[in-house]
Amino acid sequence: MAKYVTTFWHEAPTDCCHEELFAHVEGIEEAQRSVHEANLYHACLYSNRDELGINWSTTSRSFDGVSASGVVTNNVIKQAIDTASSIIAKNKPRPRVLTSGAEWKERTQAKQLEKFLWGEFRHREVYRLGPRIFRDACVFGTGAVKVFAEDGHLCIERVLSDELIVDERTCIANMKPQEMFQRKLVDRGQLEALFPDFADEIAESGKTRSDWAAYRDIPHNQVLVVEAWRQEPCSRHVIAIENATLQDSEWDEDSFPFVMFRWSEPLSGFYGQGIAEELVGVQVRLNQLNRFIQVCQDLVAVPRVFMDVASKTLKAQITDEIGAIIPYRGKPPTFYTPTALTAEVYNERERLVRGAFERIGLSQMSAQSLKPAGLESAVALREFNEIEGQRFSIAAQQYETFFLDLAYKMVDVASDSFRRGKAPKTKYASKNLVEQIDWSDIDLDDESYLMEIQAASILSMSPAARMQVVTELAQVGQLDKSEIRYLLNNPDLERSDSMAYADFEDIERVMEQLLKGKYEAPEPFQNLELGMRRMQLAYLKAKTDGAPEKILENLRTWIGQAKDEMTMAQEQGVAPGAPVGMAEASQGPMGALPAAGATGYANVTGLPMPITPR
Repeated sequence: MAKYVTTFWHEAPTDCCHEELFAHVEGIEEAQRSVHEANLYHACLYSNRDELGINWSTTSRSFDGVSASGVVTNNVIKQAIDTASSIIAKNKPRPRVLTSGAEWKERTQAKQLEKFLWGEFRHREVYRLGPRIFRDACVFGTGAVKVFAEDGHLCIERVLSDELIVDERTCIANMKPQEMFQRKLVDRGQLEALFPDFADEIAESGKTRSDWAAYRDIPHNQVLVVEAWRQEPCSRHVIAIENATLQDSEWDEDSFPFVMFRWSEPLSGFYGQGIAEELVGVQVRLNQLNRFIQVCQDLVAVPRVFMDVASKTLKAQITDEIGAIIPYRGKPPTFYTPTALTAEVYNERERLVRGAFERIGLSQMSAQSLKPAGLESAVALREFNEIEGQRFSIAAQQYETFFLDLAYKMVDVASDSFRRGKAPKTKYASKNLVEQIDWSDIDLDDESYLMEIQAASILSMSPAARMQVVTELAQVGQLDKSEIRYLLNNPDLERSDSMAYADFEDIERVMEQLLKGKYEAPEPFQNLELGMRRMQLAYLKAKTDGAPEKILENLRTWIGQAKDEMTMAQEQGVAPGAPVGMAEASQGPMGALPAAGATGYANVTGLPMPITPR
């Protein structure tokens, strides 16, 4: 069959699309060789070693001012990136789903959608992946994750920006190209398992070429795979190897399956600028200065012994023996260690390090975990951290936006998978129950909701900071004496908070069940006073939102039964909050509390009051 000749890969027929696609992508990468060279250079600067996974070669490569084999003696790039990561990437932004003018059904679905996203965030370890993407952006300039569905399950995969091929000439005004490519080395056996119908082609792939883009070696046990996406017009999604098109379908999405985070957005083009690129000049100069100091130290700053030629002292008599007695005649030997360099050279090195941190908005004290002089109180330290963090406000907002974009992308992929007949499912775990969320019960219209990011408030995990929080809470009267003594020895603030909110969370749990149509009767040990008020508010809200009659009936029934429990307790003369049966128990050793769930208990508001919620 004659080869189909075309300039555009997306117009080629399936049987020869791979040929046009490989030629097109390889041409882009050869023209933009500097992108790969920069990625390899910055990765070697950060890790201080050869990055063979990016280099595709076992041969070390040298760059201007630093060798890829690792000679960075004072790695200011790694210190700056790790410090920025510890300040920004420690946050855990959580998406919230909000509705506007929606009915009861849409409001309920929005709440289920929020649970679905939270369950997938935890199940896919998004908060563990986030700091790695942040670090990728600091090193390479661009961090990326790929979101896709596989057998009805959402998958989130970290993608190195070096694998993403985008023609920079198509992104002059914005960072949204019309087509994107992912070039990746895949194990030959793994690829055959994914595409068994092309086992013969996969086995033969790579035998006709030994390199890619004329400068990257291809290992014999791996196959080069290119996945391509193009938006309208001529929308198309292709997965190909050198000698076959493995998959060819239409791409009907309005965006690519990637979510990007960039440390600094470029003036033009697709790839961002990272901290490593900002500090590469400082790092190279610092390396040169360190090597100069090392040579001077080795040549000049060497201890020497000056002896009078007329002296009869022998060289062999000068040893490392402690307290040795050395006989001599004439003048004693003179021990002398000269100064290798002036203080100006060492001051210049310190200035370079300090300037590197200041360039990206860090203080050297943050990198070394030092406390500024004069700041003693916890309030002052927190204020100092807030002032320093202002320099990172844009990067922090972009990091939160990354999680918001990821949530939207997960919704798009889940909806697409549902339309194809495979509804994703996830498990949402709260403190009291584990609930399975099925996408078929959600599938909201895109125009009926919006999402926003709520950054999780992260308390410092150090024992000293927790002790300071305990002290501050005790000073304002939010802890009793016994709890103060306990927390001073074991500052478990999360458990203290969970106990303080126990009655409120229990009522919220029951209310959630009632709003789902599942009835759960009130128990005497619950805070029924609080429960009646919360259920009354929930009833009025549900009625306003147009909830079904079954939901309203559940709320009315619960309120009525809770009121009966409280009336019964008062008629039996039990102190408020004390369980019925306590009086009988006080009359003799045979008295006992009724079993859990039995009726006749007053509300628990008379028990030791919970700590004021904070």
